[in-house]
Amino acid sequence: MRGKNPGEIFILLKDEIDDETLEIEFIADNQRIKTQPASWNKKVKYMKALDFPAGPVYINVYCEGVIKTTAQIEYYTAAEEVERIFQKVADPIAFICQVS
Repeated sequence: MRGKNPGEIFILLKDEIDDETLEIEFIADNQRIKTQPASWNKKVKYMKALDFPAGPVYINVYCEGVIKTTAQIEYYTAAEEVERIFQKVADPIAFICQVS
């Protein structure tokens, strides 16, 4: 994703969290970046995706300085993303499930 517009990340929360104490930490390749997302509504937060190289990115969601949940997302290069799409098309059942 480096050098490209990576888009946005939406964070779907199970419970409402106070926007003022909410922080999202991204960890990848010896980088740690903490930021506050914007609020879409009480349970959905969003932000511009950070510029990380392809690979796993670990996410910690903090409220009042305490980790409430963690997640992992995968960043892809443009070529890897196209390859992933073609692999899904090669498996019609998986592709149909994603489309519907």
